[in-house]
Amino acid sequence: MAESALLSLLAEFLRHPVVEVRTAPSDEITRLRSTLDAVQDENTRLSFQYNYEVQICLRYEDYLKSIGVDPREVR
Repeated sequence: MAESALLSLLAEFLRHPVVEVRTAPSDEITRLRSTLDAVQDENTRLSFQYNYEVQICLRYEDYLKSIGVDPREVR
């Protein structure tokens, strides 16, 4: 009798299948997201620092050119 009830429930499910999936951040995912945020922040900081250094180098090149020195010859 229990077997027929189980088969009936299974047959009903197969006629109208409903699957619900819920996810929640595990500790590992939370840690990885935190690490990713830190890396993205560091990348932004380094990009700004690199751009600043490039601007300084371009100013030096402009200055050297203005006084008649080829920047490629400076070592």
